[in-house]
Amino acid sequence: MALLTVVAISEWAARWPLLRKVGSAILAFLLGALLANLDIIPTPGNDTPIYDAVFGFILPGAIFLALLQANLRALLKAGGAMVLAFFLGAVGVAIGAFVAAYLVPIAIPDSSLAALAGMFTATYIGGSANFNAVALAYGMESQGSLYVVAILVDNVITVLWLMMLLAFPGLMRRTRFYPNLQPSAEPVASNPHQDETLQRPTVFQVTAPLAMAAIAVLLSDGLAIFFGEIGFPVPGIIIVTTIALLVAQLPGIDRLTLAPSLGMAGLLLFLVVVGASADVAALVEARSLGMAMVGFIATILFCHAIVLVGFGVLLRIEPEVIAVASVANIGGSAVAPAIAEGVGRPNLALPGVLVGLLGTALGTYAGFSVAQLLQ
Repeated sequence: MALLTVVAISEWAARWPLLRKVGSAILAFLLGALLANLDIIPTPGNDTPIYDAVFGFILPGAIFLALLQANLRALLKAGGAMVLAFFLGAVGVAIGAFVAAYLVPIAIPDSSLAALAGMFTATYIGGSANFNAVALAYGMESQGSLYVVAILVDNVITVLWLMMLLAFPGLMRRTRFYPNLQPSAEPVASNPHQDETLQRPTVFQVTAPLAMAAIAVLLSDGLAIFFGEIGFPVPGIIIVTTIALLVAQLPGIDRLTLAPSLGMAGLLLFLVVVGASADVAALVEARSLGMAMVGFIATILFCHAIVLVGFGVLLRIEPEVIAVASVANIGGSAVAPAIAEGVGRPNLALPGVLVGLLGTALGTYAGFSVAQLLQ
């Protein structure tokens, strides 16, 4: 109930004139972090079944709903720029890992330093699964405080980075780099039934998309287990995204006009949980190791931003595309729809998810490559 209350407050407060430009996504981040650090709500990992439900069921369902009215023309239009921006960001991450390994002083063995650089390369190109794959290969999970601090600092800085990305497009459009570039004229797919949302929603309009999301998540979980048993493991998020994309092309789906709003509610709930993972007190307790880790990760993200934004400006890539590509790098495919909504470009949700999934496929390989080159 507390999480839903935070979502409602975030959406309500975002309508105030002073907070309208902040947006409900940033407010959900901040309120989640604030309440968790005040011990009002628990942090993820403290045996909280509701958080498991958010990550395992609500988030995939929200992604399904957010993509249910995906316009494939928007993917064809924005996909090329998104893929280019994503790979620019990935190159920046790899460069940053090398720079951080050589410049940031951390009192750990060289082998652990190489593994650490590989872990962050893997997670900032792919996701947490890639991070843990590299960590497991190098035995980092047995190094107690180093492994815990790495995860903790990653959570805190990732939250801050996502907040910055939400503000990035608006700031960039005020600079001389984008003097005449206007946002896309087609931020969302045209929907001839959009006026129906002005009427009182029917029970069918509410329950139909929720039922479809539940079926899609259960089906994707079952298919993921099946593919794993026959030797072809496929992440459930890939399956649920594929189902959403296929269903979205069916005639009459655009009549489910409440699906995007229901999806956004689920994504905001997820963002509250992400904010709750930013345990500032635990980071402070780590002291010197924690601060060194902050410098290590900040160096990686700085190089990522220099490469992505620098070449993005030169190539005239829209700042909203840059922001979603960066979150697909740093935050992963699951967060991309929320950031796309937060920057006012829901048509970028699907391209963001797709390049994020591409990063998941490549992240482990990139992480191992960096770690091996540094040893």
